[in-house]
Amino acid sequence: MTIETLKPIDKLGLPGHVGLLMMRLYVGLSMMSAGLDKIPLPSWMTEQVEAIGWMPFPEAMAWIACFTEFAGGLLIAIGLFTRPAAFFLAITMAVAAFSAQDVALFTGIHVTQGYLWSYVAVLGLGAGRLSLDHLLGERAMVVGVVCTLILAGYSLSQGIAEPEPELTEEFKIEAITIPGSFNNWDPTSHEMAMVGDSVYQLDFTLPSGLIEFKFAANMTWDVNMGVIDQTPQGF
Repeated sequence: MTIETLKPIDKLGLPGHVGLLMMRLYVGLSMMSAGLDKIPLPSWMTEQVEAIGWMPFPEAMAWIACFTEFAGGLLIAIGLFTRPAAFFLAITMAVAAFSAQDVALFTGIHVTQGYLWSYVAVLGLGAGRLSLDHLLGERAMVVGVVCTLILAGYSLSQGIAEPEPELTEEFKIEAITIPGSFNNWDPTSHEMAMVGDSVYQLDFTLPSGLIEFKFAANMTWDVNMGVIDQTPQGF
């Protein structure tokens, strides 16, 4: 009887390194996209950090979180400065999962916890052979630091986004209707009944097959809750 030994990480073979690359590309590019959407820093992100309660300097911490998502995601995707990027992203996702979202450890199904353990895996394994870290060798650390500083400069230059304007108290929604493909997009058709505070209800029979619809306020398209020339969603 023989006992098989596990292969060392540096002898994963091509399939293992390709698999690691695929994981890096997903958890890197998707996180980079999420971070880029928060540059310049939106006010709601600062409000979410404030809601955590225990974190000091919420605006600065919100910026750091958004920058970490953007820069860390990009670095992991290209496999540069990979372990430092994975470390800070793991911390960011841990805060998001266990403080902001109150996810149950290991048993809670939530995207933030999935990303957290993916970054922990990358932190332990490194970027693999299909990466700039492997290609650049000893120069990778210097290049990674320079790239991080450039990305930080870009993020800082974008500043803080202006808060979205709120509806004035003078505006009042008196009726909500459902115009769609089943009523020739008539904004006066299919009026919903208000059954509670900002709660509306309408029971009606829909035709079979694909339909398209929007919501309209005050039986007109003038209040832009939806316009016909937008790409409609199926239902």
